[in-house]
Amino acid sequence: PAAWMDIGGGAQGEELERRECKEKMGLYMKGIVGIRPMVDLNSYFVVVLNRDASITVIDPVVSMTGKTSLYATVVLKKPGADWARSFDHKRLFVTMPRAGAVAVVDTNAFRVTETVAAGRDPTRAALQKDGRYLWVGNDTTDPAASGVTVIDTELLKPVAFVATGRGHHEIALSTHDR
Repeated sequence: PAAWMDIGGGAQGEELERRECKEKMGLYMKGIVGIRPMVDLNSYFVVVLNRDASITVIDPVVSMTGKTSLYATVVLKKPGADWARSFDHKRLFVTMPRAGAVAVVDTNAFRVTETVAAGRDPTRAALQKDGRYLWVGNDTTDPAASGVTVIDTELLKPVAFVATGRGHHEIALSTHDR
């Protein structure tokens, strides 16, 4: 179902305010830039981790000349490999193997707010169900540096490293975050 809220006195001006509800809905469904309701309960973003050092954010509802529009681009230090989203949807943790770090992206502003050291070749990322720790697989060929780095998501600092032997690491957590 499509749903919008356009309570009187909106920012759209008097011309749009005088239109009937059905006519306004038709305009909102077209996704015309500049004609938006006060609250759009249908909105969402498509977020794409690119092969280069960026993340593309697309708003599929708003269009220009019949094409979906780019909402934002998040520039990373190095290309990303994997990501995990916080459960409140406010942050995105992106592993960057060539940077040896995890970028912390604010999903309200779509910008990198922090970069956290994550060991050598951080690739896979898994967030505990309680959201407190991010587990990052270090996929280096050096046995001493290969394993899993644990990052505290509140302090945004690595707090532990578990050596597991060289190679690729997939991470799975039990329902009790073990």
